Amino acid sequence: MSVTVGDYNSDGFFDIYVTNNPSGNYLFKNNGNETFTNVAGFTGTRFNSIGWGASFLDADNDRDIDLYVSGQLDGSNSGLLSAAYYENIGSTSFVLKNSCFPNDNRSSYSNAFGDINNDGFMDLAVSNNNNENVFLWKNVSVNSFNWIKLKLIGTQSNINAIGTRIEISVNGAKQYRYTFCGDGYLSQSSKSIHFGSGNETVIDYIKINWPSGIEEVFYDVATNQILTLVEDDDTLQVDEVSNQETYLFPNPVQNDLHIKSTKKITNIIVMNMLGQILIKNSFLINNQLNISALASGHYILSFTAENSILKKKFIKN
Repeated sequence: MSVTVGDYNSDGFFDIYVTNNPSGNYLFKNNGNETFTNVAGFTGTRFNSIGWGASFLDADNDRDIDLYVSGQLDGSNSGLLSAAYYENIGSTSFVLKNSCFPNDNRSSYSNAFGDINNDGFMDLAVSNNNNENVFLWKNVSVNSFNWIKLKLIGTQSNINAIGTRIEISVNGAKQYRYTFCGDGYLSQSSKSIHFGSGNETVIDYIKINWPSGIEEVFYDVATNQILTLVEDDDTLQVDEVSNQETYLFPNPVQNDLHIKSTKKITNIIVMNMLGQILIKNSFLINNQLNISALASGHYILSFTAENSILKKKFIKN
């Protein structure tokens, strides 16, 4: 009745979860060679009830994706689940933790997730049957794990960035997401792409492979923020200084950012990728700007060069 896609074992190949009747749901592990193997029994995700909508999400921000499944039954049938929350406990198995959703005993067909209060933890909405009220499950996890959310806007590709592959590395461990316009059964989750990063506060890199073929990579990104990434706009490129009237160096930079220009530089502003102003100076001293107080990450330098307002991107190490 439903299909959802996610990389449950973080091997870079997207797996497929299919809901069925009580004979059992299928979790098709992607073998990486254009074949799949059903590992629902091996991973503990068979469900063995009447399954409908399903969603992969990192509910606890521990860097692996968990699984929520809606069911047609209300739980009154012995041994047949009304719904299931499977927590990912490693690269090979899940554990059923329905205690996380107390009294989840309605007949339901679809579900979708998103962060309703922007606290970095994914919440879940479930549409129930028989004119029952919708369940809106607020995530009340008590851990202090970190996260990041990405909003993608396509320019060369479709504006909703459907079909984009995202890869991140957190302390060397990879995670992968894929954007699609429908998830589960008659449902659509938040368009924000969410990753948990556990105890890590800096993401090694974020790699975006847009449907157009454009690839963009962002290094040393701070966690616990929402980033809007516009296709073919946020790539940090090394300037060919011989062809530029104005350029920055060194880039990446640690302490002092130098601005080389044939024009007078005034009205200097440093912003993060959300457009928040972090540094504001009227003029430069010796054509350099001290940015040692900034955290590692990507920034935008905006300044006036005579009658033009220029924006340059740089990386703080």
